[in-house]
Amino acid sequence: MASTSKKRKWNETYQQYGFTRFSRDEMDAAQCIHCSNVLANFSLKPAKLSHHQSNLHPNIELTEEDLEAKRKRFDKQVALNIAERKKAHTIGEELIKPCAEIMVRNILGDKVKREISKISLSNNTVRRRIGDIAVDMCNQVYQAIRATDRLVRYEKEKKVNEEFHFCELLTTTTTAEEIKKLVDYFFEKNGLSWMQFQHICTDGAPAMIGVRTGFVTLVKSKWPHISNSHCSLHRYALASKTMPPELMSVLDSVISSINFIRGRAKNHRLFGMMAQEMGSTHTSLLYHTQVRCSRGESAWPGSLKCTRKWRFFLRKMETRGDHRHENYKNPEFLMKLAYLADIFSTLNEVNVTLQGGEASVSDVKDKLAGLGARIALWIRRLHRGNVAAFPLLDAFLLDKQLELPDDLKESIAVHLERLTSEFKAYFDGVEPAYY
Repeated sequence: MASTSKKRKWNETYQQYGFTRFSRDEMDAAQCIHCSNVLANFSLKPAKLSHHQSNLHPNIELTEEDLEAKRKRFDKQVALNIAERKKAHTIGEELIKPCAEIMVRNILGDKVKREISKISLSNNTVRRRIGDIAVDMCNQVYQAIRATDRLVRYEKEKKVNEEFHFCELLTTTTTAEEIKKLVDYFFEKNGLSWMQFQHICTDGAPAMIGVRTGFVTLVKSKWPHISNSHCSLHRYALASKTMPPELMSVLDSVISSINFIRGRAKNHRLFGMMAQEMGSTHTSLLYHTQVRCSRGESAWPGSLKCTRKWRFFLRKMETRGDHRHENYKNPEFLMKLAYLADIFSTLNEVNVTLQGGEASVSDVKDKLAGLGARIALWIRRLHRGNVAAFPLLDAFLLDKQLELPDDLKESIAVHLERLTSEFKAYFDGVEPAYY
């Protein structure tokens, strides 16, 4: 039977055990610098290499300089883990080091524990190590970028790399001049040039795309070869916000109801207790705004399941003259709510697929074209009385044995047609290469 043993790779850290790299039968091996013995590929493990040194060369010990170098390397590794997990820098000295000392003392003895104690994991040390790691990573990135003729997204080793360059606060004003000064300073400090820039993609803020004094205008006045475009995600969000008044009133009512409960500590606590008593698995609400709702970031499907609890709670807690709770027993209001839950969920699904470093120009074009075709199909089906494309609305109508009113059917059709026209307005006529 053929061998299935793992083929191990040489690691530069094995040098600390007194070994150098050796090749045998096209596989990595380790050669001892003291006795010249060669250990096979399966011995490329710290435990086996350390065992060789302690048994065959017990009198050969690492110097204090070697130990200090190891300590610095290990505290850098700890600092990196602290940074990756976004923990406080003091956790190294207050928790990690004491725990490591306890485990090492109980397993390996006091001698090894004393070596662990010499590793510095103080707040300042961790901060410096994280700073050193950040500087080293930045230097590697900028060195690779300086070797190419592009910025941000560039080719390296036949792969497309995309880097996040920097994030800085504007300490004074947020004008286009201040933004350009900050970017110019960053380029100058890291040896980068605007000549490597080919395209700028921004949102629609006046400071960025202003015709006379916008950031893009200032850049193109000096570097005319640079082109620009409006971010496809931002355009998608703007196009998704369109809504007829009769649906907008439902959206506003739901947001107002949620924030009435969530925005007051007493209401929030009482609502949680009531939800528990009613056997609900969800006892808390999140703040809602029109922006979050139109992006599909809210739990719209769950809002339909909460209407009974909302109606009961609002009836008990609302002030005199406030009748929001009555909306949640109005069938037409609930139909509109079900439709909004369905359409926002769909828009959010498409929005998520447009994000990420792997998204390409072709992907964006295809997904937007697909969404447009789906909306056109939904409109045709809606005119025939078919709402299967909206599962929550369809389920509500079947459960209540209701028919979709003609005026609501028309409102939904108008909304879908407006979505189509808004997407065309924001995306048609734009250079495809810069989606």
